[in-house]
Formats: sequence, C-alpha cells, structure tokens
Amino acid sequence: EYLKRRGITEKLIKEFALGYAPGGGDTLLSFLRNKGYVEADLLSSGLCKSKDNAVVDTFRNRVVFPIFNIRGDVIAFGGRLISESALGPKYLNSPETLLFKKSAELYGLYQAKREIQKRGYVIFTEGYFDVITAYQKGLTNVVAPLGTALTIDQIRKVKSLTKKVLLIFDSDEAGIKASKRALAMLYEQGLIGKVLLLPQGEDLDSFVGKHGVEALKKRFAEVKGLVDFYLSLPGEEVDLIRELISIISRIEDGILRGKLVKEISDRTAYQEQYLREELMKVRTAKSIDLAGASLGPKPFEPDEFLLALYVSYPQHASSINEQISNGEIENEKVKEIFMKLAGRELKDPFSLLSEEEAAYVSGLTINLNIDEEEIEKNIRDCIKRIKNRAFKKRLRDIEMKIKAATQNCDNELLKTLQQRWNQLIREGVNERIL
Repeated sequence: EYLKRRGITEKLIKEFALGYAPGGGDTLLSFLRNKGYVEADLLSSGLCKSKDNAVVDTFRNRVVFPIFNIRGDVIAFGGRLISESALGPKYLNSPETLLFKKSAELYGLYQAKREIQKRGYVIFTEGYFDVITAYQKGLTNVVAPLGTALTIDQIRKVKSLTKKVLLIFDSDEAGIKASKRALAMLYEQGLIGKVLLLPQGEDLDSFVGKHGVEALKKRFAEVKGLVDFYLSLPGEEVDLIRELISIISRIEDGILRGKLVKEISDRTAYQEQYLREELMKVRTAKSIDLAGASLGPKPFEPDEFLLALYVSYPQHASSINEQISNGEIENEKVKEIFMKLAGRELKDPFSLLSEEEAAYVSGLTINLNIDEEEIEKNIRDCIKRIKNRAFKKRLRDIEMKIKAATQNCDNELLKTLQQRWNQLIREGVNERIL
C-alpha cells in the first residue's frame, strides 16, 4: 500500500525486487535459524545485528530495497521507514561486509547498465525513489549513490559503460556543492560531466511525480557543461575561474584542457593566453606535490593540520576560532567540519559529524605527530601559513582583474584596482607577509 501511494507499479516492484521487513525484531532471524543458518553468519552478512546482548533483525518495519552489484547478485539491502513518526534513521543500509562496500556501489546500476550503453550517458541522482520513479517513467539510465556523496569508486563503476555523465540535483546550496565536487572527480577520472539543477526543494522523484517526465525532458535544454555551470554560480568571477582552472588542471587529455580554457576565454574578459599561463602554474605545482609525495608520506596541508590540532587539543579551540575565519579555509571539506564544530562542546566532536566526516577527522588526528610542548607554536605557524596563503590569493585575484581591465581598456576600473593593489601591498608589508 505504501509503494502504491508513492506511485510505484507492481511491475516495478517485481523488477527492483522491492519488499518489506516486518516489525518485531526477530522475524528474519527465526526464519533463517529454521533454515539452518548460524548466528555468526547472520551477523557477518549484516542481515542481523547485536543489540542489548541479543541478536535482532537489522531491518524492521521498513520498505526494503535489494542492492545488486553490476552482475545482478544481491549483495546488501537498504530500508526506508514506512511511518514518518517512527524512531530511527529514515534510510538505513546494510553495514559493510565482505561483499558490500557502500562507497563502491550504485543503486540501480544493474537495471540501468544496458540503457546506459545504449543512450551513451548515465544520470546520477540522489536516492532509491529517484531511480525507481525515473525508471517507471521511461528514464532507465539513472543510478544513485547509497545515501552518501558520490565517490571515485562509484565513478569508476560506470566508466566501462560510458564516459558521459548528467548530474541531476536540487538547486539548493547542498546540491550545488555536490555538483561541484562530482564534476571535479568526473573530469579527474576522464569523464565528461554536465549538470541539471531542479527547482529548490525538488528531487527527481518529486519533480517527475508532480510534472511528469516530459517536463523533465524539456528542462534538458537548461543542462550546463562544466564552464557554463561554474560561471552561472553566484560569487566573484575570478574565484569561480580559479576553481575551474583547478579542475581543468587534473584532466589528462590535453585537447580537452585546451577546449575548456577556450570556453572560459570566450565567455569572460580573460584572454586565453593568460588562462593557459595560470593553468600551467597550477599543473606545475601539482607535479611538484606528486613528486614529493612519491618520496614519502604526503604532508598535511595547513587546513587539515589546523583541524587535527583543533580536535586533538580542544583547550585551544576558542583561540583558533578567534584568529581564523571560514573564508580563509580553502579545503571545502575542512571548512564544513569547522562550521559544524565552531562554538560547540568538543568532549566528543565525532558525535557532531557524519560517518564519513568522522572517519576523515579520525585519520587526520591519528597521523598527527607533534611535540606536546610545541602545540602553541604549531598553531601559530599553521595560522600564519593559512593567512599568508589567503593574502597571496587576494593579490593574484586583483592581478587577474588588472590584466582583464587592461585588455578591455577600462581605465576607470584599472585605476580603482591599482589603488586596491597598492593598499594590499602596504597591508602585506605592515603585517610582515611581504
């Protein structure tokens, strides 16, 4: 009844093998025990779990979505609560097992793989119902990650089927962040990515349910490639171009790099030659970093180092908050974690973070190796590096704007920018950055 209310047909229920896990806590456990299975195997499979010194079903009172690998084997399950008022997370996946690594699998890939090859591209969206609703309406090349952000391993899963990806996300801040992160990974892996942002508050399931698949297809005219997507975002144009250059620098295909640089030049006031110079600087810097990494463990970048200090030595947290602003943190993942932790009690910082964020921070703190007596010096040095980097970025941004104003013979703007440049240089001298 629940699935029918969601508009899911009997045919789709069978095709995706959707089911139901009853409440009670031991329905599946009793059934499998009677089949001769032992508790150790039930626990290692993730079908059951230990709770209060007893073994119980992992999924209770949930619609169940079998998760298939690309060959069609069921390797895990996802479950959604039927009652909105019930306790527990709305969506729950099987725990990771020998068969199942959540970050490496895509929901719907087995059902969509032939259509992906036929159409020549894949659509990435957000959840189980997005995939099923789209599939039911005839859009059968749709897949979704399993409740987490898109990963490199998931991208590699589709790489053998196609090199073209369309991202369909909500147009809120989270959707834009997800699109930017996904585009960077796609191009790094040699795929081409485009983006379609739905109206705020809509996902693929709700949009198609309300407006139909034809309305969605009409919106395909609004699909944006990498350059157009970035240049359509709010913010300083020079910052957006710098992000674009960073993504383009990871692309191995020289022809594609050249094409994207030309696109930026065609759509902005920046000459192609100057953009190529910037790209070369970034690629050279990355090459040096990679060469250094091959000689030994990769050193912390300053943002990560400061986060590791922040979590490991909470007595210094308020001092760090006073000295650093979010705008000075470049690493987006670190910035989001700082925003979650700022001003909070840090007795158990990991409880304030998602599972993925907690694992990331844990890795940073484990690898933190400093002299206990030099903590304050390490914090001072790290903050100085971050501020120096932010200052030099401001200088480079003004330099880019001055070059663009010079190319366009905009003397009024040029005068204003040169005054700003001189003022910034004086600040750098006074603060002993220059």
